[in-house]
Amino acid sequence: MNARLLYGFFISILLHSCATQQQAGNDNSGVETTNAISARILTSEGSPAANARVRIRPASWVEGDTCGTAHNLCLDTVTDNNGVFYSDSMRQGEYRIEASLNGNWMTISDTTDSLPPTPRNLTIYRLQKPGTLEGSIARAIPIAPTKVYIKGLSRSTLTDSLGHFSFDSLPAGLLTVLSATTDSNHATLFAKAAVNVLSGSHVDAGPVQAISFLLDDFEDGDASSLLLTSTNEWFVAPTTTIVMTQPLKSQGIDSAIVPADLGRAGKALHITFQENTNYVVIGIELKGLHDFSELDSVEFWSHGSNRHSFSLENFTNPSFALKAYVEYPLTTEWTRHVVRMSDFAPRNDWGTGWDSVKHQVKSIDFLVWGSELWLDDIRFFGIQDME
Repeated sequence: MNARLLYGFFISILLHSCATQQQAGNDNSGVETTNAISARILTSEGSPAANARVRIRPASWVEGDTCGTAHNLCLDTVTDNNGVFYSDSMRQGEYRIEASLNGNWMTISDTTDSLPPTPRNLTIYRLQKPGTLEGSIARAIPIAPTKVYIKGLSRSTLTDSLGHFSFDSLPAGLLTVLSATTDSNHATLFAKAAVNVLSGSHVDAGPVQAISFLLDDFEDGDASSLLLTSTNEWFVAPTTTIVMTQPLKSQGIDSAIVPADLGRAGKALHITFQENTNYVVIGIELKGLHDFSELDSVEFWSHGSNRHSFSLENFTNPSFALKAYVEYPLTTEWTRHVVRMSDFAPRNDWGTGWDSVKHQVKSIDFLVWGSELWLDDIRFFGIQDME
């Protein structure tokens, strides 16, 4: 290995406010406080890492995210001949720092105050050997490929056919491993785990479990019981001009849970009604209000006629209902839909947007236009079932 190769270790750097400010015009309400950081990077032998490339990214960043350089969220710079770099334009927050000599990126960091560079507060990073990591992604159903990320670092890899993954160069410290499927237009968060990587050692993380809960697969006639009202049932609410044909008004929702069609295994929810210009609401009410702000995505399967929408709602205040929704067409074949929070429509005549409801969700609803909806396997990722 090249003697000047940088070795890295884990840190998170917390930038604190300092006196530097940027202002737009004379409007003090637009003041944005920025922060300074200065550091010297040394090679494993203790000599200055001159002309090393340095990049700083938010701790929550994953490879592929927009960097946000224009908003002082990211920095790309180079050390001077003494291995020193400096910036006075970073926004307050938690970051990770990486440095590279000869194209070999390693992570460095330590908790440091964001002060201007002077001899008494210049932070010196003594770099350590990286560690290696392997593990596997535990999945209930085989969905491939699965990409594995290290949160806050420019590190990613793909699992093999058995779900195994490995990284051959990671900084020592407590790292967050994320995994996501990439078999649709969106990445779906599947798993998350904290792993303690040791300098110069190999760590087997074992199976990384999915962070998710299954709202309903319609196999046992009961949805995720920890979330629902005492009835533990879906409701069907047609508008006044809709005539339901399944389930009939005299029947319960269980009569609409039937064997799935088109070769799909198990049971599914099947709603039919006489087609007109109005819609049917199919929903489920939660026990109290729930914070879904950590929700990464929602997956469900459907097919039918015309179109349908998925929404998270809060109608506890009749005078000001909160609703985040997204619409999808319905086709004659079973289709997997993956809803990311960025897919929700902005505030308009139909809804108030994701930010308005994410901390206080009361119901999960589907609106259907047409004459038929098949619905199955509704799963939430990024949050777990809750009391």
